[in-house]
Order: sequence, then structure tokens, then C-alpha cells
Amino acid sequence: MKSLIPHFFTLGNMLLGILAILAFVGYEYEIGIVYLAGAMLLDFFDGFVARALGVSGELGKQLDSLADAVSFGVAPSIALFSLMNFASTDLRYDEAFDHGLICVATPWWMYAPLLIALFSAFRLAKFNIDTRQSDSFIGLPTPANAMLILGLVYGIATEKLQVPYTSLKWGMFVLVALSCYLLVAELPLLALKFKHFKWKGNEPRFILIISSIGIIAGFGILGLSIVVLLYLFISIIDNRIHRHEVSR
Repeated sequence: MKSLIPHFFTLGNMLLGILAILAFVGYEYEIGIVYLAGAMLLDFFDGFVARALGVSGELGKQLDSLADAVSFGVAPSIALFSLMNFASTDLRYDEAFDHGLICVATPWWMYAPLLIALFSAFRLAKFNIDTRQSDSFIGLPTPANAMLILGLVYGIATEKLQVPYTSLKWGMFVLVALSCYLLVAELPLLALKFKHFKWKGNEPRFILIISSIGIIAGFGILGLSIVVLLYLFISIIDNRIHRHEVSR
């Protein structure tokens, strides 16, 4: 029975991911983001609980990836698809009316956000067999990628970011391309794993955590995207510093 406890956390992660998808389909972006915040907490605690109970195993690893594919792959891709659909609905109905059409078809390009779900699944499968990612990440983790997308979706949906529809369309393509690339890129990134809690040796981690708290306090949910960009920047700088130290 003890070995099943972490699995309940993982399945809770997946359940919240499904509920988030339903919220995004109904254009309830804030509710969906709250669900995914809960999913991220459960995603952290399932591994923590498994290690604390000494019951880590292959089943938990595979189940965790399946849950993450739903919560941090499918859910953010549906959020972006829903946002684009919502933003273009009136325009498409006006165009259809002008041309005397009854049905309003969804243009093919609006399905581009679904690529995020596919690349997230590929990244998770790759992560499961990649022995290099024990102390760091290669490519952007799916929860961080979800944060990048959801912060922007929230900002546009709540009109905190004023983006014209034409710019939104091309911006969506850029975001999807960037997201898919970062998920599978051979890019070493910082992992928030502390071997000790002293400042020396953990400088980039503490800087990221302290800065993230300030950014979220100042920008709210929109700050999620800024935090991910900061994470990428700090990781790249940290890699350059270590590479320089090794080459000296």
C-alpha cells in the first residue's frame, strides 16, 4: 500500500490537467491556470514522497511522464488554441457573413498550437531514457514550457497585453516554434536540485528563486512567462561561466 501513495499524487496531477483542459475549452483561463498550478505542486510532491518513502520505481517514472504529457503538454496547447479561436471568432463570422457563408470553418493554421502537445510528449519520452539529466536538464522541462505559454495566454485573454489580431496570429507561430524548439533542444539548463543550502555553489538557483518571487509579486500570472525567460538566461550564463572555468 505504501508504494501506491506517490501514484495518487501523480494521478491527481493528471486529473487537474484534465480539469484545466475543460476550463480552457470553456475560455475559463484563470481557473485553468489555477488547476495547473495545483498540478505542478502535485508533480513536485509525487517524487518527493516517493523518495521519502523509499518506493521510487519505473512505474512511477512512466506514470509521471504520462501525467505531465496531459497537464503540461496537452493543457497549454489547448489553452493557446482556445485563445486563438476566441480571438478570431468574431472576425471569422464577419468574413463568413460578407461571403454569404453559413458555416465557419476553423483555418488550418489555428491547429499549430497542438504541436506543443506532440513535442512535449516527445521530450518526456526522451527524458526517460536520457541518463545525462540527473543533475541538470537538457532542453526546457515541460512544466516550465507550460508556464511560458500560460503567462502569455493569461496576459492576452485578460487584455493586460494589448495585441492586435494580426500580430497575435504571427506571434502565435513564433511562440509555438520557440516552445517546440526549447523542449527538444540540446540546451543544458539549470535544475533546482540543492545538494546543500549554502550560497556558494547555489548562486544561480538562489538568484532565480528570489527574482521569481519578486516578478510574480509584481506581475502576477503574467510574470510566469518572464520567470521562464529569466530561467533560460541564468542557465545560459551559468553554463558559459562553468565552461570558461573548465577551459582555464
